[in-house]
Parts: sequence; structure tokens; C-alpha cells
Amino acid sequence: MPTFSHCVSVILLLVTLVAGKALASDFSDSIVNQYQLKSLANSDNLATVTGDKVTIAMLYQPDCKWCKKQGQWLAKAQNQCNKDINIVLIGNNGNKQQLKRELKHFHQKIPAFQANRKLLTAIGGIKASPTTLVFDQKGNLIAKRRGFITNSKLTDVANLITQGKCNIA
Repeated sequence: MPTFSHCVSVILLLVTLVAGKALASDFSDSIVNQYQLKSLANSDNLATVTGDKVTIAMLYQPDCKWCKKQGQWLAKAQNQCNKDINIVLIGNNGNKQQLKRELKHFHQKIPAFQANRKLLTAIGGIKASPTTLVFDQKGNLIAKRRGFITNSKLTDVANLITQGKCNIA
């Protein structure tokens, strides 16, 4: 049974999601195409990021232990909810080789890209890693949260934004 503090944390995260609508940018294509993100992994993963699903993107950087920890939830989400949610990794604060090397800590089927100035400007920059971004089906940024987010909060958010289709065990 969830504790009171857990419920309050989830409510605050959901308020962030709703309030984040003010951050919305106008585009209807996938975030990969909109921001012209370059793949860090296999090019065949590009096809898995579509503009018709909610996208949860985690910005990571080299040697980020919290990114690796949050990556465990991303792996579960990729396995259990990939029909309903795009899960994406976006590397930052490192060159392409460093960011690719970090991918060994994450699920191999999660599409991975390198952040660029266009994306970072659109989201208002990042101050900590991991930073989690949530885009709606139309590609509008609806939430930005810096720092580690617990698995239970991420599961609650995924369940909410997919209207109950994604409940990660």
C-alpha cells in the first residue's frame, strides 16, 4: 500500500506533467526527426520511435550512477510497454564515443541519440543528470524533471499517460 509521502510525490509529479503543457513546442513528428537527433546505436532503432505514442526520454551523461539506476526502469518499460510508449535515451556532456560507451549500461533495444543544441535550447537546457522528458503523442513537451525519479513514480506516470495500458511490474 502506498505511503502518504509516495502519494504526495506522485501528485506533485502529475502536477508537473499538467503544468508542463505550458512548455509545449509545436511539432507533430517524432522527437528524433523534429530535433534532428543523431543515433548513437543501430540505425534500425530509429523506426521504433514514432510520433503516435507518448515518449519518455532520459538524458544521461558519462559516469552517471543515477542514470544507470533509472535505466533499470527504462529497460522494464522497453520490454513491457514498447507498444504504448517510446522509450529513448539521449546522451549529453560527452563526445559520441563516450556516450556510445555508456550504452553498455542500458537495455540494447532502447534507441539512443546524442543531444544537440536544437533540443537543449527547446527544453531550456539541463542542470542535472538524469533529466527525464515526457512528450505527448504529438511531440509536445509536457514534463521535464531533473534528477533521479523512483521506479514507483515512473510506473505511476507511465500508467497514467497510457491510460492504464502500461503497468510495469
